[in-house]
Amino acid sequence: NFSTIPMSNIDRVNSFSCLRPSSPNGNQLGSIEGHFEVIPVKDDVNVYGYLARFLNKYSCKWGGGIRIKKFTSMEACKEEAKELAQCMEAKNRKAGIGTYGGCKTVLNIDPKDPVARSNACKALANVIIATKGHVLVGGDMNFGGKDLKILKSLVTDQGGNAEEINAVPPLFDNEISIATAYGIVGGILSAQPKKVLLQGVGGVGSKVAELLTKEHGIEVVAFDMFDRSDAVDSPLFSFVKTFEELLKVTGADLFCPCADGHILTKAVVDQLKAVGITSILGAANHQLPEDCDEKYIEDKGIMWYEDSVVNAGGVLRATATHQYIETSYDKIQDFIFSQAKTLKAGVELIKNIRVQYDTKESLDFYSCVMGENTDKGGSIHYGLYKTPETSMKEASINSLRRLLRDMPKGLKVLEIGSGTGFASHIMASEYGHHVTGVNICPMQNQWNREGAEALGCGHLVDVKLMSFERLPVEWSNSFDMVFSQESICHANDKPALIASMFHMLKPGGKLVFSDITAGATQMTFNNVNAVSGLTPAAEYESMLHRCGFHSLEREDYSHFLHTNFAKMLNQIETQLDESVKRVKDFADSLRTRLRSNAIDWNFFWATKRPAPKRVFCSARIDRGWVDKMPGFQISWNNTDKCLTPEELSQCAGFFDGAIVTFKDKPKGLYAPVVATLSSGTEHLKGLDENVEVVNAPEAIAESCAEYVLAMALSANRGLVDVSSKASNATSDWNYRANCEGKTLQNMHVGIVGMGRIGALVATKFNRVGCNNVTYNSRSQKNGIPAKFEQNLDMLLQGSDIVVLCCDLNDSTKGMFDAERIKGMKKGSVLVSVARSPVIDFPALMTALKEDGGVSRVVVDDAPEDFVSWDEGVCQGQLTVTAHIASNTEDSRRDIFHEAFANMATKL
Repeated sequence: NFSTIPMSNIDRVNSFSCLRPSSPNGNQLGSIEGHFEVIPVKDDVNVYGYLARFLNKYSCKWGGGIRIKKFTSMEACKEEAKELAQCMEAKNRKAGIGTYGGCKTVLNIDPKDPVARSNACKALANVIIATKGHVLVGGDMNFGGKDLKILKSLVTDQGGNAEEINAVPPLFDNEISIATAYGIVGGILSAQPKKVLLQGVGGVGSKVAELLTKEHGIEVVAFDMFDRSDAVDSPLFSFVKTFEELLKVTGADLFCPCADGHILTKAVVDQLKAVGITSILGAANHQLPEDCDEKYIEDKGIMWYEDSVVNAGGVLRATATHQYIETSYDKIQDFIFSQAKTLKAGVELIKNIRVQYDTKESLDFYSCVMGENTDKGGSIHYGLYKTPETSMKEASINSLRRLLRDMPKGLKVLEIGSGTGFASHIMASEYGHHVTGVNICPMQNQWNREGAEALGCGHLVDVKLMSFERLPVEWSNSFDMVFSQESICHANDKPALIASMFHMLKPGGKLVFSDITAGATQMTFNNVNAVSGLTPAAEYESMLHRCGFHSLEREDYSHFLHTNFAKMLNQIETQLDESVKRVKDFADSLRTRLRSNAIDWNFFWATKRPAPKRVFCSARIDRGWVDKMPGFQISWNNTDKCLTPEELSQCAGFFDGAIVTFKDKPKGLYAPVVATLSSGTEHLKGLDENVEVVNAPEAIAESCAEYVLAMALSANRGLVDVSSKASNATSDWNYRANCEGKTLQNMHVGIVGMGRIGALVATKFNRVGCNNVTYNSRSQKNGIPAKFEQNLDMLLQGSDIVVLCCDLNDSTKGMFDAERIKGMKKGSVLVSVARSPVIDFPALMTALKEDGGVSRVVVDDAPEDFVSWDEGVCQGQLTVTAHIASNTEDSRRDIFHEAFANMATKL
């Protein structure tokens, strides 16, 4: 349905409390919350492919290239579009342009079929036109500069905006791949290679080869599935015919993949190692297949520069040049180096942790020191000691139960740093939680699985061998609780980890963790615990706030650490040999801790804010009205034109709630809650019975009552007539002939309908000296400065001014018919702020023409064709306004806020 949405009529503001983490790894894909929107590129006959966007709370526009590639199925084409959209998301975030979300278009057609290419371009042009500048597209595999020019022409010819197609200046001849190549080369130079093996000599690869050979004197040996041996005219460039042949080339130290992803299989990595490759850095997306990971490459002594990091260099270059700012190689190199340094530090930390905790000696050591020689799966965490006689295991259970306080059973839990499974086993066996444990230590994981099986809860414990600093994006919004005990301290990038844990939680989910934190004095701790550095508890709280957590609680249990350290030291002194260096170092560290207050121990609880509710408003609203509405994503019609019923239904169908005006005809509209910017709801009668309707009855009352008073006084004195005569006045102006109306204290006012507006009208007339006010309504009201008249006809016969402010419903529709209008007092004034169907307008026009009872009429709503009935009515007798009684600057704001607030309570 996306292609039919009038996106040009929508302006969007996201009101979120969650801030993007500032640390480098905070921009990695694993810490991005969002979902896919996949749009088919099709015409009436064929589906040619898909445009995929990765939607998240930061994006305003989406950028990514178009590629043509033949697939065995449309499903495979769709999956590649989604995968590449993720890659673009990661690149854009790494480059610091997070407002541009990831997007990719993949067309499943034969690149050599000109008819299919032409038809696919036409279909894609329609999608781009529908987005109205919200999607930026550029070139990619088999889709180059010529194709982009054709696409621009197609969009322009159909009245669309082609400015955002390939948003790269003429500096790059409209080829975004050249910008990518500059970024890749900047990264390659940071590795200082002598010779490069290049896979893929397309738009990016050929430019990479040209820059390396011609500008930097670096030899390049290349392979491509097509014969591109003449791609670069340089003696330093050579071409081989098969990929197998490329992998046998010796003397190179860097491999640059610039074609399809998933290229780095274990077999390929083994061969690259065999020929002397020390670095892998290239433009290909998703280079790692399922059978190979970073650890395998690192264990081979090869530095792999993450593809999203390297490609971000290209995005950085493209962004800068689009703004006509030169981004030098040095800047791109520094960028890639800083990212790679962070990645490398994480790798080193993982190695240290495995040495510290995941050898047979380590597991036995901690079982003794912290688990009192318990079996596999024992606790290696600090405990809460109720008495000096409390055992280590009992103390550990006490701390676990304190962390899990008040938590319901049967939750889906992600445990960060699950270790040997002590907490996982208790959460599964006693609380019925389904626990996914993430841990980088293989031996600990094996103990965890065996322990769970022995306890009969193996079906509830799932252990994953992975770094908790790289949680999969597909786990986003999946867990009821993220849990951790003394593990976050091991993270290389703690702000990024907390941001990632935030995204793993479902809206309303709980983050529960304990950790050792920095105390009052400084102390080296990482020498025996593989910790990158301790963080003060207050800084943890700040991180949690920045990520969007709320309901933060913290409890300080630092006073229990002395008992923990003393117990651990006693285990060493009584059961281990301190002549062993590792044992001695640990014992000395414990003695130092016992003499200082350098380490604190804190428990944290925090809640992820509920997902923002998406609300659409069919009217133009002021951006300032929605700036302070956290928890809601609000879009609105950014024009003064009313949406058609079809447009309104298509727009609102994507939202949790819709706000409409009294003019809207929302036939077929479905949103869980619909609010109207009016007091009446008659126009919403045709909605589905499951739609909940709310209105804004309070906000308009004051402005409507002011309108009634102003118009009643004006009509009573004939000011419209008087003004017209005054503008044509002559020297013989006849003052006596222009005597109009009566003073209010001598007039009788009758009000039909005593709701909020009616009550205010009565009060205002009373305050300006009119004490003869009568009202008619379904029942008598208390506290109203007016007399109740049950008989409507009697009220009309005795009133000089009749105010009509009743609701429109079945009983009031057509209530003011010919007979009632004739029964009004001769010379009386009628002021109506009711909806037009309450009045029989043809009968009203007849009464005015025939000089019946009513002499002057003011209405704030009239049928669309009322102008054709106006013939024969004297100037000044009839004043019609376009439903503006409530239309003041502050009332428009208040109406929106009231309607929104009433909707929010339902959402």
